[in-house]
Amino acid sequence: MRKVLLTLTAALFAVISAAAQDFVWGTAAWNFEDGKSFSGIDEFNQQGLVLTYPNETNYTLTYFNAVTVDYDLFVDDATEPIKASSGAQGGCAITFDYQFGEGHKYKIVTTNAVLVFVNVALRQTDTLSVNTDSYSITFSINGPEIVKTIDVEGTMALTIVTQ
Repeated sequence: MRKVLLTLTAALFAVISAAAQDFVWGTAAWNFEDGKSFSGIDEFNQQGLVLTYPNETNYTLTYFNAVTVDYDLFVDDATEPIKASSGAQGGCAITFDYQFGEGHKYKIVTTNAVLVFVNVALRQTDTLSVNTDSYSITFSINGPEIVKTIDVEGTMALTIVTQ
């Protein structure tokens, strides 16, 4: 009986200490260098665009934890951003799933990141931690090049076949 009580006490302290742990946002890193130029959409899709936050405190992220990043996306030299967000469930590696296209330059500026707990029973999320650090990256995806253009003149005529 005494061994069972000691085991239960040790398990209770382990659970309490794990629950008291706080998530610490580290300095995030992109999976490729700033200013990279991809030869085409296939090369970009193979590598993808991932922003990874380090989990320095080994905070236990479960299936019910999600990290969401809000960001501004600038296409070519646009001054008005496209507002978007991406997320990851159970981890800190956020894959940006925006439908990028060939022949454009992109600039992404993150505005904030949020760690939430998804409460399935209540159908809501509880915010556990917020990070307002901003990270930016620029890249371009080259498209097919025009090899040769042909200028053609044509004549068009209107003809009545039957009356």
